[in-house]
Amino acid sequence: MSGRSQSIRFVNGRIYRDASDRIPAATLVTQNGAIGFVGPQDEAPSADATVDLCGATVIPGVTDAHIHLFGIAAGRLHISKAVEVFN
Repeated sequence: MSGRSQSIRFVNGRIYRDASDRIPAATLVTQNGAIGFVGPQDEAPSADATVDLCGATVIPGVTDAHIHLFGIAAGRLHISKAVEVFN
C-alpha cells in the first residue's frame, strides 16, 4: 500500500457539479481517486482524511472545453473585483 488516503473529504468550498449549477455543494468526498459524494457537509460520509478548501471553488464535473467560466463567475459575482480591474 502506498500510504495515501483511500478516501478524502473536501469541506468548506463551493463545489459546482456542472456549469449550470446555481447552488454549489459544500462537500466532496473521493473514494479511491473517484468522486463518491457531492452534497451538504452534514450528509457526507466519513473519510480517511479531510481537506479544508477555505472557500475555494472546485469544478470537477466541468469537462466541456468551450464554456465561458469568466462570464459565469462574473454573473454570479464571484469575481466582481477582477471584472472591475479589466474594465
